[in-house]
Amino acid sequence: MLLSLTRFGLTTDVCGANAKAGKAGEATPAAQPGSAAEDGEAAKKGKIVCDWLPFPDNTKFKVLGLYWFEENKPQFWRMPKGPVDSLPNGVKRQSKHPSGGRILIKCNTTKLALKVLPLAKGNLKGFDVYINGKFYRSAVAEEPDVETDLVLFTVFDDKEKEVMIYLPYHQEIIVKAVGVDKETRFSTPEHRFTGMSGQRRAQARDDLRSDPWPPVEP
Repeated sequence: MLLSLTRFGLTTDVCGANAKAGKAGEATPAAQPGSAAEDGEAAKKGKIVCDWLPFPDNTKFKVLGLYWFEENKPQFWRMPKGPVDSLPNGVKRQSKHPSGGRILIKCNTTKLALKVLPLAKGNLKGFDVYINGKFYRSAVAEEPDVETDLVLFTVFDDKEKEVMIYLPYHQEIIVKAVGVDKETRFSTPEHRFTGMSGQRRAQARDDLRSDPWPPVEP
């Protein structure tokens, strides 16, 4: 049974798939240091003016780490829909948590938001945002069954950037749309940064707390 569950990504490792890091690209905050804090305030207000694009859309947004997403969409389940109901209750419940799932976007937007619907309150429910391989911030959708405009950033420049959004570890959610600038240009979302362990991903968040506005350098 353990081997079977491991195959489907249902081990007890709460870190999910390896997070990514690597050499940063050219994107830099357009505002003065303090932009992450500004985005945090925007997230609390839950207000952003943007162009909402439907999700999923394989030409603009690539889902990684969830093998059966094409079959299951819009659900971010870690098991195919077919056998889910026949699984033990605990396994079925865990399979609906998108731990290890990521959304990859490559574009030049200066702001980014998700229109999300949490289906449960959950634990470890942050959306972790990486820009060109560097951790930027986390955002949380709290209330189950309440559609939320989740602001991820609002103050970046208009250079092309690779954005990786790690989905919550233990919260079933649906992403309904992605909010970007109206004239945003998209490139084929192909992941080019190397990975790092879940432990280093946690360390990256700790580093951000001690230095809230690290430079995102070429």
